[in-house]
Amino acid sequence: MTAGGTAGLSARVGSEGGIAPEGPPRSVRTVPVTFRNRDGFRLFGILHQPDRPREPGLGILLLSPGVKMRVAPHRLYNKMAAGLAALGYPVLRFDFHGLGDSEGDASETNLADLYRATQQGRYVPDTLCAISSVRSQVE
Repeated sequence: MTAGGTAGLSARVGSEGGIAPEGPPRSVRTVPVTFRNRDGFRLFGILHQPDRPREPGLGILLLSPGVKMRVAPHRLYNKMAAGLAALGYPVLRFDFHGLGDSEGDASETNLADLYRATQQGRYVPDTLCAISSVRSQVE
């Protein structure tokens, strides 16, 4: 994954204002992935991998808001990831430790405390490990 910049992007604005892919449609594989965080917990995610990436080394990481799983409400992240991958962007969505299918437990006993811990950076290390993991798969 690389941050910033749009060099090499080849898309056009569609009739309804969205980004439309150039060329023939891309096929997308969804691949279950696991990786370890710095505390050794196995984190689980789904990588949406287009057959023809739009730009080598560029990918998107969808982060769960608070205590939601990688699917998100109303399967929002599934839909977003599928649409972005069809445009040529590899997308990783994963569960933070202690949530969904990832290992670990949340030590907080009430939801307000868990959200507070999240706001204070509880999942930053998981995010950094996810970036490292997906980077090796999209380059």
